[in-house]
Amino acid sequence: MEIVQHDATKLLGGGTSVMLGGTRVPIVFDQEAFVLIEERWGSLNAFAEELQKGHKGKMYTCVRDAIVATVRNLPVDPAKLMDPKRIVEYAEAIGPAFMKAMPDVAQEEAAGARKPDAPLTGELSSTSESSDSGWRPPTSGE
Repeated sequence: MEIVQHDATKLLGGGTSVMLGGTRVPIVFDQEAFVLIEERWGSLNAFAEELQKGHKGKMYTCVRDAIVATVRNLPVDPAKLMDPKRIVEYAEAIGPAFMKAMPDVAQEEAAGARKPDAPLTGELSSTSESSDSGWRPPTSGE
């Protein structure tokens, strides 16, 4: 049960929250939040790099995009509830939540670690050559 709780905490961005419109709301980096950020920034790395620049980068845009992506169950647009004076507070909550919710393996490492399997074509060679375990499917005569 502890493993499930640990993973759930990670998915919820470690339980960070921010004040929006006088109410404390959780920052939840889930699958949908990651997709929204990728659509807006091109990649999660591009978003993270820009957020780390702080005031030298597009900090307000990063923070707004993160809040819109992670706080989705309000009856109003969460960006309209943001207080510009709290931008540093927002960034300090978003950064760690984003990093905690990221997969343990970096995207570049995961992409290079394993080639995708070839599609099954019905030909014996496509499955037998890709198997590293030594198991071979029986041929039709065996």
